[in-house]
Amino acid sequence: MNPLDVDSIYGLLPVTVRTSDAAAGCTLRALIKVLTQQAQIIDADLEQLYDDLFIQTCAPWVIPYIGELIGYRALRPIPPANSTARADVADTIGYRRRKGTVAVLDQLGFDVTGWPSVAVEFFQLLAVSQYVRNHVRPGNACVDVHGFQSAADFDSAFDTMTRSADVRRIASARGRYNIPNVGLFVWRLLAYGGAMLAVRGSSTGTSGMTGALGPQAFSTAREVGPNRYTFDPFGRDVALVNPAQPLAQSFTIAQRANVPFALRRDALYVDLEALRATPGYQSPFFGAPPVLAVLDASGTAVDAKAICCCNLAQWSAPSDPAIRVSIDPELGRLMFNGAPPQPVRVACAYVFGGPYGGGLYYQASGAGEGAAQVVSAFASAVPASMRHGLFEIGDSGAFAGDFALTPDAAPLVVRAGADTRPVVLGRILIDAVAGGSVTLRGLGALGGIVVRDGPGSGASSSSSASASSASSGALAATDSAFTLIVEHCTLCGPLVWSYDGGGTLTIANALCAALQVDERVTISVTDSALDGGADTAPAIAGADGTSPCGEVDLAATTVLGTIAARETSLIENSIVTGVASFERTQGGCVRYSYVPPGSLTPQRFRCQPDLAIAAALAGAASAAPLDSAAQQAIAAQEALRVEPVFVSRQAGAGAYLQLADSGPAELAQGAESGDEMGLFHGMYNVRREANLRFRLSEYLRIGLEAGVIHAS
Repeated sequence: MNPLDVDSIYGLLPVTVRTSDAAAGCTLRALIKVLTQQAQIIDADLEQLYDDLFIQTCAPWVIPYIGELIGYRALRPIPPANSTARADVADTIGYRRRKGTVAVLDQLGFDVTGWPSVAVEFFQLLAVSQYVRNHVRPGNACVDVHGFQSAADFDSAFDTMTRSADVRRIASARGRYNIPNVGLFVWRLLAYGGAMLAVRGSSTGTSGMTGALGPQAFSTAREVGPNRYTFDPFGRDVALVNPAQPLAQSFTIAQRANVPFALRRDALYVDLEALRATPGYQSPFFGAPPVLAVLDASGTAVDAKAICCCNLAQWSAPSDPAIRVSIDPELGRLMFNGAPPQPVRVACAYVFGGPYGGGLYYQASGAGEGAAQVVSAFASAVPASMRHGLFEIGDSGAFAGDFALTPDAAPLVVRAGADTRPVVLGRILIDAVAGGSVTLRGLGALGGIVVRDGPGSGASSSSSASASSASSGALAATDSAFTLIVEHCTLCGPLVWSYDGGGTLTIANALCAALQVDERVTISVTDSALDGGADTAPAIAGADGTSPCGEVDLAATTVLGTIAARETSLIENSIVTGVASFERTQGGCVRYSYVPPGSLTPQRFRCQPDLAIAAALAGAASAAPLDSAAQQAIAAQEALRVEPVFVSRQAGAGAYLQLADSGPAELAQGAESGDEMGLFHGMYNVRREANLRFRLSEYLRIGLEAGVIHAS
């Protein structure tokens, strides 16, 4: 019973008093009610004062005071999921209790950046003279040159080779092996997918890989020849990685299993041979869950003892009858010994710089989409039945041939389900209809997308009016306009829009090939990549691939190739490697972006290489007057220096379009927020690393110095 309840307090009075009060209109009860309300306020305040002693339960206004008490220093927020100050202050309390340990540095790296991290005390690897009588450390005096693992681990976070002293500072990213140096290796490329999803989708609910597994967790391997398959559903050679496992508990030393390291042939070969030869052997790669899995025709995972790891560069596999399947993790290839199942289902992990393109990661649904009609098997889907409404692909199947959509005027949404990666092995053909709208989310298309005139589209009747409007400078606003939204998709082929009724094309968080779009269409691209194949090849152009398209707006986008367009309203935080040419330069703006010399664009604001050239010319002119030839030489030199440098331009590679550390800082920190330009602007990698460097100094032992090292 609550002692501050009105009825409880009023019931303590004698019956005669309550009877008299009732006869008088309950005046005394009303007074007790007022007193009780005030007592409840005081009681709640006392309870809150107790709660305010703890960061987990304190009121929001108390958080800064607790933070000040423990010396908390705020970090720059990472949008869109900004960590609250409450969680950050609570973490700081845990860090303070373990200050000066390697475990806190590991935990700090992950909590601040979200990247898997491993702290290494480089002074432990220094070759030193030893007191051989009482303190012998053989591993600190010589290098094991017999095993493959030593060579594979060279210069990594797990390198055990001894070194002589390096007196350069680690904070300058030059020195490592010295007494005060501590390095924090961070994996900026994150792992997606893996057999853990297969285990989670298991109908047996066990932690192993035996029994029937849910097919939605497995993607379809791509057949590139007779008995020749790639783990990548698009048929590319994509290296496989370890699906990073979370730490069993906080503030424990991170191990190999906790980071997305690249799988090596030698390591998997030795592990599989030991698994076959040693009873009771505990495999680090094919335990629960394994680093990869392959389904047999029965729908069960192939036993690890029947898997061989070898080099399949020449597509030559061992013929041992005990081997069911041969794999090459470095090339992402596999072959079967005998008849392969149809289709071939695999589970593996790959790395990428963020949640872009069609992949195994969470993709937010659109507002108000409602309940979906689930297509359980994408390979047997009937696209002709998808005319309007919401359709969700329930597995990571592969649809053979072209996927032809014939929508009506009502909106149509086709999206991938959770933990699925459906792929169309041909093209996605869309018959545009006047006033229609199609949204594609989470799909992959080997042949790209084609938007064409559909029967009864109504485009022909308005094409002449649209053309005259386009030529006069305004996008045709007619009833024949069609809308296509592409979100979180991977298009290996071009997106060709030949429908001449006008409309809008919106691309977000997608990895696309070139765009060939009719000039009556407004193109808006955000957080995406457009790859024309080369800096001189068209990446954005008209429907014929050469003439200018209509309006193009870019935000946080990397464009490999040239742009030919009529106009733009805004290009910001983007990188364009080829010449960009716009017919109208009086309106619009290009800001905080890289456009190469020779581009014809609207007014630019704080763009590169313009800023670098202006700064170099100003610095040189302050020393001595410059003639025209000298100015041109300086401008050419600066333009060459500020050119974007990518770790990889190969689509499908883990480091695809990641800015190289050796590249210009003007691009890595040249966006409006001080972060990098281009595709990965929304990952805020520069801000994450700056936050980590800001935090590291708080938790080092006196005399030590820390540096952040990019493991990927």
